[in-house]
Amino acid sequence: MGGKRFFAWVWRINSLIVFAAGLAAIVVLIFASVSIFKEVTRTRHVRGVVNVAEDQVEGSVASLGAFIEVEGTEVLRASLDVHQEYAQSYGSKEASSIRNYLYFDPTSQESYWLIPDYRGLIVGENEYPPPQNGEANASPQVVVYELVDSDSNQDKRLTAEDTKTIAVASPTGKNFARVLSNVEEYKGGRIVNGTHLVILYTSGAALRAAEIELPSNKLTRESILTAVPIEAPLRASSP
Repeated sequence: MGGKRFFAWVWRINSLIVFAAGLAAIVVLIFASVSIFKEVTRTRHVRGVVNVAEDQVEGSVASLGAFIEVEGTEVLRASLDVHQEYAQSYGSKEASSIRNYLYFDPTSQESYWLIPDYRGLIVGENEYPPPQNGEANASPQVVVYELVDSDSNQDKRLTAEDTKTIAVASPTGKNFARVLSNVEEYKGGRIVNGTHLVILYTSGAALRAAEIELPSNKLTRESILTAVPIEAPLRASSP
């Protein structure tokens, strides 16, 4: 009789353990499912993207950043940032981008845009000569801008993956000029003899060099340096 009671208690305890384990597994599964759902459907934030599919854009807000002094001058500059929110099939996305720069000269009370009425995207800028770490900042002579003017890859977005236009301007935003188009990647630059800016870039599967006269910002020479190797897709080896 005592043996039967003992086994009955053992069976009940085992049943409780199995029930508790199953309940814990269900709780863990629910928690994991909720976490995955939140991760998949959360609002994602990206920079340097402009959605040009207007039917997907739920809201767009433009705002000016803080004015910062242009090194070596009395001119101030602020970025024009555009924030977009657009829907996806599994959630929403927020994108922010620099669309322009506003300059203000406090001595003359003049204000002006780097690129008047611009609707594209600024994906990069480089000052020349570049600032040196640990040394007094020398005033740059020229600023090189990487612009995305159109959706060249037809993905309904302006991003750094599109072909770019290279433009140059003075540090205070004057003498703005587009000098190169259909640029795939900007590879750097250097001022030569204080009078010319040499720009390296890729276009049409080739590394190219362009020479810009300063301060007129006119393209004076362009040449192809070498072909850029394109890696072929990997193929599975035959058995």
